Amino acid sequence: MDSTKDVVMDVLGWVGTTLALFFFISPATLIWNLLKGKTPISAIPWMIMIANVINCEFWVAYAIPQGDDKTIIWICNSIGASFNLLYISLFFIALVKKDILKSIGAVLLTLAVTGAVFFVFYMYVDFEINGKIAMAFNIVMWAAPSQKMVLIC
Repeated sequence: MDSTKDVVMDVLGWVGTTLALFFFISPATLIWNLLKGKTPISAIPWMIMIANVINCEFWVAYAIPQGDDKTIIWICNSIGASFNLLYISLFFIALVKKDILKSIGAVLLTLAVTGAVFFVFYMYVDFEINGKIAMAFNIVMWAAPSQKMVLIC
């Protein structure tokens, strides 16, 4: 009985991981079109990308201390944080094309803030609390686009 439950949980874990990776990759075309000049800067949800990085950091800070049981969580969310940091960096580069120093400064500031968040929560906050924060953050992030849908309807 336990082995069936384990198999089901593993399958659900891989399905969730696959969906999360598609979620992390999905802004790529938006950023590509921004860099090509086909998408206006105002159409880029850069705050959601920063929130996504921080959310991924919470999940990584939750999963790493738990060892092999949660490896899939921290690997997936490390990939998600990396992709979103890349998107944010490209956004800032497109935002201030004429001033590369401002662009680099914005990227470094984003890296410093998100790195500090990860460091504090990884080093000083219990992993169970990190898991609860990550779950709450997920709910808020998934609900945020719904707010726009309500305004449209």
